[in-house]
Amino acid sequence: MTLLSRFLAWFMAPFRDEPVRRKRVARTSAAPAQPEESGPAYSAPWERGLNAPSLEVREVRRHVLDELHRMEVEARSFDDRALLRRLQGVVAMENLGLPPFPGTVVELKRMLSRGVEVPSARLANVIEKDHALVEEVLRQARGPNWSKGPESLHAAVTRIGNDALWRISMRFALEATVFFVPGYQDRVEQIRVHSLVAAEVVAWMLGDAEERGGAWLAGLLHDVGKLIVLKEAGGLGAPVSEELLEEIMDRTHASIGFLVANAWEFEELECGAIATHHGGNRRSGPEARLGFYLHLADIAAHGVEARHARKSSPARSVLVREAKAMGFDGDQALTIADRAYTRLKALRAA
Repeated sequence: MTLLSRFLAWFMAPFRDEPVRRKRVARTSAAPAQPEESGPAYSAPWERGLNAPSLEVREVRRHVLDELHRMEVEARSFDDRALLRRLQGVVAMENLGLPPFPGTVVELKRMLSRGVEVPSARLANVIEKDHALVEEVLRQARGPNWSKGPESLHAAVTRIGNDALWRISMRFALEATVFFVPGYQDRVEQIRVHSLVAAEVVAWMLGDAEERGGAWLAGLLHDVGKLIVLKEAGGLGAPVSEELLEEIMDRTHASIGFLVANAWEFEELECGAIATHHGGNRRSGPEARLGFYLHLADIAAHGVEARHARKSSPARSVLVREAKAMGFDGDQALTIADRAYTRLKALRAA
C-alpha cells in the first residue's frame, strides 16, 4: 500500500455506527446531572467566533475585506501585514482561489443530499466517471465488516449504502482542496476531526428530515474559513503572529466559510447555516434554524475535545440548557459526539 493510499484510507474511513434515534427531552424531568470535567481551563471558542453580517455575497465579501484591511493597518510586523494582504487578494476573488468542486461529486451531492434512496445502478454510473473515487468506494466496500470484496462497483455501492457513500464522496472531494495545509497540518487535523464530529451531531439532530445530508455537509464545512486562513499563512513561507491568526479566524471564518460554500454553489440552506453557526443571530428562516443546530453541534464537539484533554469546560452546561430549549437532549448529543471523536482518534492511531 502506497503512502497516498494509506493517507486516503485514514482520511476517508466511513462511519459505521449503530443507528441512534434522537432522544427528545422529557418535559417532566431535566437531563441527568453530570459533573463538568475538572483540570486546566478550556475556553469557550463558540463564544469568540462571529457570524457573517448577512447572507448577501457582496456584503459579506466587503465585510471581510474591511476587517482584513483594518487588521493590516494595525499590524506591527511585515509578515503579519503580508498575510493580511494575501488574504485580501484571495477573498476578492470570486472562487477564493480554490479549484471547482469535482463534477462527479457535485452530481452525487445532488442525488444524495436530499436523504431519498437512489438506485445503486444510477450512483455507480456517476461514480465510474472518476477512477480515483471508484478505487476509494471499492476499498471501503472491502472493509473488515465483510468476509470478501464486492464483485462489482454496483455491488460495492449497494453494500456501502447511500448514507456512507455521501460521506465518502464529500470527504474525498475536500481532501485535496482544504484539508491539507503544509506548515499547519496538526492544527488542520484538529479542525478536521472537530468538523466531522460536529457533522455527525447535527445530522443526528435532523433525524430523517430531508435536509439531513445538507446539515452534515454544513457541519463538515462550518470551520472551512479557518482552513483558508491557515492555507494562506502556510503559503507565506514566514512566521506570523499566533495572536493575529486567532483574531483573523475568530472574526472572519464564518463569513469566509459562507463565501467558500457559495463559490462551490452549495444550497442556500448549507451556505446560510455556515454563515450563522455561532448562534445568537436574530434572523428567521430555515438557514438560521439549521445554523443554530450547527451551533449546538459545535459546542458538543468542543465539549468532547475538552473532556478527552481533561480540561474543564462549560460546554455541557451550556449545551444541555440551549439544546433543551430546542427540544433535544444535550447529554445525548455529547454521547454522539464522543462516539465519533473516539472513532476518529482510533483511526488516526491505527
